[in-house]
Amino acid sequence: MPQFSKGDSFLAPNPYNDDLHLTVVLSNPTGNPPSIITVSMTTATSLTDSTVVLQKGDHEFIKWATSVEYGYLRAIDCATLHQLEAMTSRIVRQPKMRAVVLERVIMGVFKSERPSKGIVKRFKEILEAESKVD
Repeated sequence: MPQFSKGDSFLAPNPYNDDLHLTVVLSNPTGNPPSIITVSMTTATSLTDSTVVLQKGDHEFIKWATSVEYGYLRAIDCATLHQLEAMTSRIVRQPKMRAVVLERVIMGVFKSERPSKGIVKRFKEILEAESKVD
């Protein structure tokens, strides 16, 4: 299985129910062991994060107003994610997110009040390291 990288997307179960939600990879693998930063999305409602709301056409999977749920911003161990993908049909790869949409999602990390300060700090450090490599 190919490694997950920045812009990749996949469906994964919500930790609170069995629904599959679109999840987007916001960083390339980094660290030892390698991990990626991801964020999940859900149907936009009056209770969801309104920082970035995507619409039909922003991604092939999105069919209606969809909130980027920055409270679900996570660092995920790549090996664990690959094991889950190999063992279950609950991790389903989706088309890559277009760069212009991915940039909106990334900028929302720093505008939303929902993610933990620790994960935002880590993500900022990863982005700074990536920009030095580019």
